[in-house]
Amino acid sequence: MHGDLTGYTYRKYGTTTPGDMETTGWYTISNAAVTGNRITLTLADNQLGDDTGDDGRIVDQGGLEYQGYNPFPSLNTISSDC
Repeated sequence: MHGDLTGYTYRKYGTTTPGDMETTGWYTISNAAVTGNRITLTLADNQLGDDTGDDGRIVDQGGLEYQGYNPFPSLNTISSDC
């Protein structure tokens, strides 16, 4: 992605307890720093962000999410004078 990443955060879908598939869901990686056009984060084996537990490898399915996006538009109230 090119350009300013202001308003973005790093989200992922995976386990919040490494290796425990019962804890799978969407969450935000809180240590990800978004500055200008760069995102920096640190992942470690068997820590939050690693899906597979203590096995010497890191499995991470994640990406940027724009925080300003609202998937549910507001509804306008229409009044009529009947």
